[in-house]
Amino acid sequence: MRFLHFIFVLLAAGVQVVNAGPFGGDDTGVSGNSPAFKGWITGYRNYIHPANSGGYSFNDDLIMVTPSNAILGRPAGFSTNDADAKGHILSLGNGGTITLEFEFPVADGPGPDFAVFENAFRDETRFDTTNPVTFAELAFVEVATTTNAWARFPVTYFGTQELYSLNNQSYGWYASQDVTLIDGLAGKHATSCGTPFDLSVLSTHSNVANGSVVLDHIRFIRLTDVVGDGSTYDDNGRPIFDPYYHPTQGYPVSGPAGWQDGFDLRAVGIIHFAGVTMTRHGGVPMLTWYGEEGTRYEPEYRQDDNWNGWGVQIDGTNGWAHAPLPPAGEAALFRIRKVAP
Repeated sequence: MRFLHFIFVLLAAGVQVVNAGPFGGDDTGVSGNSPAFKGWITGYRNYIHPANSGGYSFNDDLIMVTPSNAILGRPAGFSTNDADAKGHILSLGNGGTITLEFEFPVADGPGPDFAVFENAFRDETRFDTTNPVTFAELAFVEVATTTNAWARFPVTYFGTQELYSLNNQSYGWYASQDVTLIDGLAGKHATSCGTPFDLSVLSTHSNVANGSVVLDHIRFIRLTDVVGDGSTYDDNGRPIFDPYYHPTQGYPVSGPAGWQDGFDLRAVGIIHFAGVTMTRHGGVPMLTWYGEEGTRYEPEYRQDDNWNGWGVQIDGTNGWAHAPLPPAGEAALFRIRKVAP
């Protein structure tokens, strides 16, 4: 049997995540404009939107569209204005879920590997600058190599049932809250920032330990809306709360399910894709990798204890690069080598 061994080493893009509290505030995620992102959602499956839930799907122009036209690719903007906050969005509904797909597998690299974007916003009705609160709708996050086994990121929730209402009344429930008390849930960061997730956190998960989830080959990310009335729990059995209210009667009256949109997905940005993979490009078997702009690569194969180049050197374009395989029988070991800078 002939074994193919692919070698690929790249310097990881730096991603700075600032910690402003026990678990970071709503502005401590990864900016949507960060050059660290190498790709975005390319497909989805198993979108389950509960029939009795509210919700909508808008494109960047705030036109109601199908889910695929709402969340695929990169949003046009990452600011707090209405066009950005309400555009390129899909509501999961109350307890809804969706499984997301990407062009290539996601891999465990240094620091965060992907970030999930929602349209959370700072509650400006409270003028307590020492303890700002955020209107944040939350979601559980899971990853999978196949859809037969999943690993969910661990969740810690130190919030309480007593949240802050948007009308500046301290007795309101199920509205804005101190997101520095939340870890492991998507949606806590303001519109301009994505909630970062590091796959290495899952290294001790049972499905990772038994090999059914491979952290260097994640093909699916699943998001599930947190029902914010306290009926869902963190990993230590603490109830989780998020906006769950009656829009006309106010707080703390829970609204009918049909008026609850749940988690509003804007995007998932990928920071670390897997290294060299074998794909078909234009119907031809190719070695494929992510080529960084300003970097030149040379495909090489090993024969008689020597590395030999084949084809031409390839300049990175901050996109996917492809090189055909060397002639059949010439090599059993391939690599893509950085030659400049």
